[in-house]
Amino acid sequence: MCLIFENLPDEIILYICQYLRGADVLYSFYNLNIRLNTALTGYCRYVNLMRVAYKKLTYVITHVLPCIGQHVRSFCLNIYWESMIPDQLSQLLYSSRLCEIFPYIENLTVRGFSSERLQVFLDCIENFPRLNNLKIQFLSGSSTGICLTKLFSANQGRLSKVFFDWNSIDLDIPQDTSDISCPNIQELTIPLTSINTLARLCKVISNVHCLYVNLGTFVDIGNCAEAFKDVSPLFRLVDFSIHSIDWFCPFDAFVAMIRKMPSLQKLKFHLCTQEECFLVEENIRINLPISCCQLDYFIDYRLSGMDSEIKNLLTSNRNFSSTVHLLFDETHDTLNVHTVPCRLQSMVLLGSVAKQMMPGSSYTEHVRNLHIYGAQCLNDVFQILQHFRHLNILSISMNNSRTMLNNSTTPNKPIVFHLPYLKQLCIDGTCELSNLLDAAPDLYQFNVDFDCVKMFIQNHSRSTRTSVRSIDIFDWTGTHAELLQHITQTFVTLDHLNIHMASRISSMDSFLLECLPVCKSGMRISLGVTGSLSEQVQNNIRQWVIDHSHLSEKDSFAVQYRQNWFQSTLMSQFEICVTRTILFCRLLLNRNLLGMASKTAKRRFRKSRRNVPIVDTSQARSNLEVLRMCLNDLGWKECISGNSANLDICWNAAGFHDGSRNYASLSARVNKFPGMSDVLCKSNLTRSLNAMRRLFPDEYKFYPRTWFLPEQREQFQRDANEIHKRDRKRQRPLTTFIVKPSDGSEGAGIYLIQDPTRCSAMNREHIVQEYIDRPLLINGLKFDVRIYVLIRQLDPLEILLYDEGLARFATVEYQAPSIKNLHEAFMHLTNYSLNKRSATYKHAVDVSQADASKRKFSLVWLQLAQSYNPEDIERAKRLIKEMINKTVIAILPELRVQYALEMPTATKQNQCFQIIGFDILLTDRLKPILLEVNSNPSLRIDYDHMNEVGKLVHEPSLIDEEIKRPLVRETLQLALNERPSQRIKNITNHPIESCSTHDSTRIRSDSESSLSNSSVSDSDLSTDTLQESVSESLEVIYPSTPEIDYEQMFLLEKVAFIYIELVLKRGYKALTNRPFRQLASICGIIDQGTPMSAIDILYVQIFSKCKQYASQSPATGLDFSVFIEAFFLLSQRKYPNSSLLESVTQLIDSCIHHLNLKNEL
Repeated sequence: MCLIFENLPDEIILYICQYLRGADVLYSFYNLNIRLNTALTGYCRYVNLMRVAYKKLTYVITHVLPCIGQHVRSFCLNIYWESMIPDQLSQLLYSSRLCEIFPYIENLTVRGFSSERLQVFLDCIENFPRLNNLKIQFLSGSSTGICLTKLFSANQGRLSKVFFDWNSIDLDIPQDTSDISCPNIQELTIPLTSINTLARLCKVISNVHCLYVNLGTFVDIGNCAEAFKDVSPLFRLVDFSIHSIDWFCPFDAFVAMIRKMPSLQKLKFHLCTQEECFLVEENIRINLPISCCQLDYFIDYRLSGMDSEIKNLLTSNRNFSSTVHLLFDETHDTLNVHTVPCRLQSMVLLGSVAKQMMPGSSYTEHVRNLHIYGAQCLNDVFQILQHFRHLNILSISMNNSRTMLNNSTTPNKPIVFHLPYLKQLCIDGTCELSNLLDAAPDLYQFNVDFDCVKMFIQNHSRSTRTSVRSIDIFDWTGTHAELLQHITQTFVTLDHLNIHMASRISSMDSFLLECLPVCKSGMRISLGVTGSLSEQVQNNIRQWVIDHSHLSEKDSFAVQYRQNWFQSTLMSQFEICVTRTILFCRLLLNRNLLGMASKTAKRRFRKSRRNVPIVDTSQARSNLEVLRMCLNDLGWKECISGNSANLDICWNAAGFHDGSRNYASLSARVNKFPGMSDVLCKSNLTRSLNAMRRLFPDEYKFYPRTWFLPEQREQFQRDANEIHKRDRKRQRPLTTFIVKPSDGSEGAGIYLIQDPTRCSAMNREHIVQEYIDRPLLINGLKFDVRIYVLIRQLDPLEILLYDEGLARFATVEYQAPSIKNLHEAFMHLTNYSLNKRSATYKHAVDVSQADASKRKFSLVWLQLAQSYNPEDIERAKRLIKEMINKTVIAILPELRVQYALEMPTATKQNQCFQIIGFDILLTDRLKPILLEVNSNPSLRIDYDHMNEVGKLVHEPSLIDEEIKRPLVRETLQLALNERPSQRIKNITNHPIESCSTHDSTRIRSDSESSLSNSSVSDSDLSTDTLQESVSESLEVIYPSTPEIDYEQMFLLEKVAFIYIELVLKRGYKALTNRPFRQLASICGIIDQGTPMSAIDILYVQIFSKCKQYASQSPATGLDFSVFIEAFFLLSQRKYPNSSLLESVTQLIDSCIHHLNLKNEL
């Protein structure tokens, strides 16, 4: 079974892992083999070890965290572990050495700390370069026990987000804040003691953007509005929320607070009040800044002491707009007013308002926490719950918690409600639990009274619940060992039982003796009781637990007893996740064997390398995150300063000239070719392809017909009119054209036209192309494909194709272009940077998501396999490979020239390598069309989006990481001639495999598998070189099969060597008139029919034309792209009776002969 599990596709393994907690996944699967480690990357980045058995906890902390620490981006640290785990681990996790384990952590959660202990721990948070988000949960102790300004300044002032949960104590700030400033805090969620404390806080966090406050029950003395008098305006605050249900808010204090927020855009408040001003909505809105575009509130207004006329006035709707709903409880003299929809996170409702609720549940879909109090019967509760489908936490309180809550009224039909997202349920009082538990299939934890759970067990002793993991039982009386047994049998997945005794017990020992035998393996039991253990038990509590339970000396478990609080975490050595599948059991039994094999392989790998490669990342910028991941995977060193003299690779984000380094004097390889950005800009790429199309018209049909603007504006208008005449004659829709800036990116400046005279004024170079109006559609949407190609070296040329890509979809269903829809960018353009702004954009939350707007190319192939036969798909893949080879060959001459400009010509031209991105469109006949080639394809592995509070946030993108991380990692290895795998793939019989290598429905080509190895004599590439360059995911496509003779297509590369000889080797930057005349002379072009004056005139004409439109052309002569045009003209003059291909070939041979370039070639 172990081998079968290893052969499962990654998607299935990750699907199985969804049913396990993260700690279980790391405990069971991590480090079994390299492939599983790669598949579990997400679990290594976001580590949560809460509520796990002691043995798993200690194993993961001891053996897993040291291995994955550099990958961890988020971690939760529980203070209760400090006394449970070995001292050596405790000294690491709870000291300044924590940064040694998690050097790149971004989010840290600390849980269960006291304010005094947290104050000490803050000194340990100081050397985390990426840590900017700190979350604090269940903070206890004194409100003055922690210095908030010290917390805000932790990690050398790098924190920008601080979050306290509502279970933490209310915090206070000293009166004098004149010398305190924490401008780094941008987002803060915090519980405070009072409104005056909030005023003092505002003086400290002047740059805060988002502020969410929960006010406690502390009564402010004096005028609360005066507290904000000396507060400077919070100009950056755009999102503010305040919540208080125990403090009566004065209206003048509310107004004084809001007026200190002049840029506020979103305001949410939940307040209790006795002031009528809150009940006139205009009073609230008139005090809001003009920038405020969203207002949400819940007002709990107390009507006590008012006569009936005032009540009728307040409960009338004339003071409120149609977007406000009123809930009136005459018995409690309470009026609730809330906006519709209610976008608050929490609500507090009286049970008696059940019949006043608005119909439906859509208006409460944002509410996550609901507290219902004063309920008289369950029917009232159920009627309210009909309207709150999206709850996470529900608490219910009764008028008399010791009285049975009966169904006093029976409705005509049963009340149906469903709580699919409810995780926590708290009930204060006694009621029937079955309906609530049935409605919450994913309930994780519930807190309940002893009488309530006792009644449930008695009525449902034979039923089982499979989701509840944690139960807190309050007011427990007696021992009831049999009841404990039934609880563990009913809640079969229970792993934490917390019992709070109602009264003092004389002998805690005897009660524990009743509890221990019934605790399941892996369960944790906690007791809160007034009483104490006997001195004999306290002296050796661990042995006492062993003597009275199923545990033995060899078992892993922890037990604590402190301040009359007993807690035992039990764990058997035979604890395994058998409730999911027996497969995991067998996998664990093979753990030692697989682990030994993995360690042996690692030792051999380390032994085979004497020196660890060093990579300069000082200019990596947006590539830095994925690059660092890959360096960690490989065990290579990172140089962040760029000053090391022993660099192996220099990684630049944008271009060859990033930084000020002289690469000619270094032996390190560079991940960019000189001039590649210019070579691949839209206009220059088109010129290179057009030159090859003129020589090989049948081989370069994969690129749309293109015109240059403004250079060919008149010609474009003439050609477009002729094309439209043919369209009308054939009675077909008019051809559409697409206009693109030559140096544009991310879809900026692109638009469609049908009238050629509608081109807007051009102040920079553009190209205009025939629009492909019959693209291949999936589910009605147009898409293109980003394919990654590695040019590993130039001498000899070696091109590798990455076996995965990104399919990027438009977000509006496609329609043939017409005057009515030419402006629909989300329909016609597939750029990711453009479509991510669309309201219908779907980000891939799973790498196998088949309807995402950005998905794996392998998934697209699988979808197409349902509509096309295998032969058509294999033909499309073959055409894509041919297109890539031909395009690289077309730009190769310009690359040669740019390289010679920057590097010594005597240097072997293999110092550079580069990943480039091909953007390809498939037509409805599966014909690939080249759209453009990107010199700097994005290697970012995150994505940005607007969160629920309207703020732009960046989050990891699983699909980008899965595709780009192996690409960069294997590129690094190939750059230094390291073989990423012992498995050598045959370069001739492996087609483009965009499918995952582990996909059971992988598309294969039977026809290509029989092809023989190609001869590599064309480029003198040895077998050893090929084997060194082969990797798991990168396939060598050039040199390739002999189906196409690429040799003749290198014709213009010879022209590049001629240009280098005539221009660059003689100290020129461009071709001037003198070497141009020399070229014409030595090639025998000058004769009686073509005098030297004619050559001079030809040069001036060419030079003037290129200067008129080419802004980047050298001022002193012809650059290489223009030289090619001149070379074509000279060849036609020399050999007027030959075709262009023949005349160019003959002229090249003549030049090589006269310039003695045979050795160069």
